[in-house]
Amino acid sequence: GASALDPSGAAPSNLHALIGYFSLTELSRLRCLVGDHVGALEALAPLTLPPRGDGSELVEQCALCHANTLYHAGVCYLMLRRFEDASSVLCDLVALVARLLKPGTAVLRQSTASQVHKLSEKALSLLAIAVALVPGKAAGRARQMVAERHADRLRRLEQGDVGCFEDVFEMACPKFVTAGAVDYSTGVNVGQDAFRAQVQTFMDDVKQHLGFGALRAYMRLYTSIDLSTAPPGGAGPAAAGASAAAGPGGAVVPPMATQLLAFKHKLTQPRKAAAVAAAAAPPAPDQPPPHVAPLEGERALAADVHFFVDRRRVEISDVEVAQRSDGALAKSTSKLYETIAECQRVVDENLRG
Repeated sequence: GASALDPSGAAPSNLHALIGYFSLTELSRLRCLVGDHVGALEALAPLTLPPRGDGSELVEQCALCHANTLYHAGVCYLMLRRFEDASSVLCDLVALVARLLKPGTAVLRQSTASQVHKLSEKALSLLAIAVALVPGKAAGRARQMVAERHADRLRRLEQGDVGCFEDVFEMACPKFVTAGAVDYSTGVNVGQDAFRAQVQTFMDDVKQHLGFGALRAYMRLYTSIDLSTAPPGGAGPAAAGASAAAGPGGAVVPPMATQLLAFKHKLTQPRKAAAVAAAAAPPAPDQPPPHVAPLEGERALAADVHFFVDRRRVEISDVEVAQRSDGALAKSTSKLYETIAECQRVVDENLRG
């Protein structure tokens, strides 16, 4: 008959549904390890990612499975340049582990607690990369999480330290494996080839993003920029040594125009958050919220600076200012409650004494 796990009753028994659910999460993990990041997210299509936190997803009932699913999904989003979605998933993982390992709550065995703690540290490192690559949109909750634990590392990443990007990613990414059988007769060790290939692919993409921070900061200073008088490429290391490129029909395109085109191209990405908001029409009281698959999303500019080019001028149409007062208020309120609880404890001990 139908069960909470399989409401349609399609599975012969609840055990079959459990095995199928486990197979989906492990298939996603395997595809992530072999470098098929799109396939890994496709395998999670029947699941709500991240889970809503109401216990509707079976993955929430197993802390280690929950953490592993979020971690590998975050890696896939990062490799697909969906930095906002990566930040959202990795933030949920860090918050989940913080709740599970909160002092005074012994909900996990020691071995399990150690594993989820390691996943949380890796998630924080990947979160630092996402914040450094897209500082405007990823700021706020994600930045606060990273700054509390890895402020120095975040500072080096935001300064464009390529070596730091590579070290952090090598430490935090999964150990990628090759999908083909290894020919041991050659005597050549190819065990690290898949891992090095994935790291190199990611680093190539990082190097293309390094100049965007300086270009973004330059555009935030103005409402209009004349391309003929702008510095080559705007500013930053990506613009250093830039030369004019040939455009359609052999026309000379100013270096800054090429940088702006790259900025739009690289930072325009699918956003699952936009798809969730679009599907957020109030459902009927007895109906669950609409399901949005992990790969779904609406393409949008993942930056806090919006602009368009009108002939030879860049018009900055909108500059979003991050409001961080809510995070400071929540943090201060939490500290206040902790202080009140500590004072109450001291008073109780003195009264008993």
